[in-house]
Amino acid sequence: MRVYIAGKMTGEPLYNFEQFFHFAAMLRAAGHEPVNPAELTVRKLLAGWQYDEEKYAEVLIEDLDALRTCDAVLFLEGWRGSKGAMVEHEFAVALDLDRHFVEHGDHETRLGCCGGGAV
Repeated sequence: MRVYIAGKMTGEPLYNFEQFFHFAAMLRAAGHEPVNPAELTVRKLLAGWQYDEEKYAEVLIEDLDALRTCDAVLFLEGWRGSKGAMVEHEFAVALDLDRHFVEHGDHETRLGCCGGGAV
C-alpha cells in the first residue's frame, strides 16, 4: 500500500525530518511504499533548490499531487499544528483515503507497522 506521511515541518527543528524518515522506515519494513514529503524536499535541496515563504503554494501543490497517488495517509503527532497537513487531511477526506494517526508517544503505527486508528 502507498502511504503518504503528513505532519508539521514549518517551525520544527530540522523541519521534523527525523519523524518523517523514522515512520517511512517503519512503513517500508512492514512492506508498504511510503511517500515521504521530507524525502522529496531533501532531493530538491540537494539539487540546489532553496525554500522560502513565497514557494509555500508550490510545495503544497507538489505534496498534494504526491498524496493523490496514495492509498492511505499517516498523520504524525502534531499534524493539527500545520496549515499544510490540515489541507492534506481535507484532501484525503475528499478522496476517501484511509487515514491513520500517530498518537502521543507512539513509535509504531497499526498499519502493520505503525499505529494510529483511522478516522
